[in-house]
Order: sequence, then structure tokens, then C-alpha cells
Amino acid sequence: MILGNSSFDSSGTERMLSGWRITFVGVFLLVFCVAVVAQLFGLDWRSWFSVTSGKSLWRSVDGAVYTLMAHIS
Repeated sequence: MILGNSSFDSSGTERMLSGWRITFVGVFLLVFCVAVVAQLFGLDWRSWFSVTSGKSLWRSVDGAVYTLMAHIS
């Protein structure tokens, strides 16, 4: 189903989802940059963001962002 053709007014919902996506991407980029710099200096950045697991940098950052987004909502 295409959102534009739905029978209800979803413009508020679409704006809210768009806002969450922008927030997620912005926070993801910020945490990713901090993680990369910390990784280059050999720092334990996972403890800063309460990430307990994550075998790769990408998954650890993703977990940190989802944790932060859960606290925001």
C-alpha cells in the first residue's frame, strides 16, 4: 500500500516518521564518528554508549543508537 493513496490523513504520521529518521541518521553519524576516532586511539568507546555486545563497529554503533533512541521516546 502506498501511503499517498491511503484513505486516512497520514501527513502527521509521515512528518513524525521523517523527524525520527532524521534524528536517527544524525545520531548515527555522530556516534559513528566518535567511535571511529576512539577506535583509532585504542579507547574503549563501547562502554561510553552502554554497548555490551557487537562484533563489528557498525553493529555496535547501531546498537548504541537504538539504545539512545529508546531512551528518547
